[in-house]
Amino acid sequence: MHLAVLWWSGRLGQEVLKQALAHGWSVTTLVRKSWQLDTLASQNKNLLTIMIGDATNSTDVIKTIENADAVVHAVSVGLIHSKPTSLYSSTTQAVIDARPHTKAKHYVVMSSTWTHHIRKNMPRGIRHMYEYVLWDVADDKEQEELLLHASSLPWTIIKSPFLVKESISNLVNKTKKIHLTPFKLYKSSLFDIMSRNSIAKTILNIIANKTHIAEKVVPLVR
Repeated sequence: MHLAVLWWSGRLGQEVLKQALAHGWSVTTLVRKSWQLDTLASQNKNLLTIMIGDATNSTDVIKTIENADAVVHAVSVGLIHSKPTSLYSSTTQAVIDARPHTKAKHYVVMSSTWTHHIRKNMPRGIRHMYEYVLWDVADDKEQEELLLHASSLPWTIIKSPFLVKESISNLVNKTKKIHLTPFKLYKSSLFDIMSRNSIAKTILNIIANKTHIAEKVVPLVR
């Protein structure tokens, strides 16, 4: 398996890399700064290829995904960022533009359970707080999903609950079994949390088993 990971910031992208390499997969990743992966690079010289570039630039994306069997879009902005952002939809548009130049058969995109119809049905106070902090991110993720639906990409959207450290997740989630719930059936809860480790494991399982094409799924520990 040759995996391409589009990753700029945030810890989830690095967790996906670590687990894919641990499985013996070859990985090409597009980042802004190579030093973020110095340790992984030194430990996986024959498996990891690091590309420096812009995930919203189709030329850079082509170089990263052209030989990949699957692509993971884990590009994200920080909590504090310049508004409004179009990073998510621009990255997906770059992949759509690059598709004729790749053999990739699966495109897995990270999103959030707090977008789309659930966002509209939040309690007013929580919705106002969420939109005050991340309104532009929610808008752009929803735009990204529209692009995917209109494209011919074989996509899967991971609608993630709150991401936390493994230690915190273990305190709340007493069992370790991960269930994938169709997003349209998901009932939102502030108490749904997942570790980045579990989300990364879910992503790789979906890719390895070639499942959930053209589906939005919510990973939950039950």
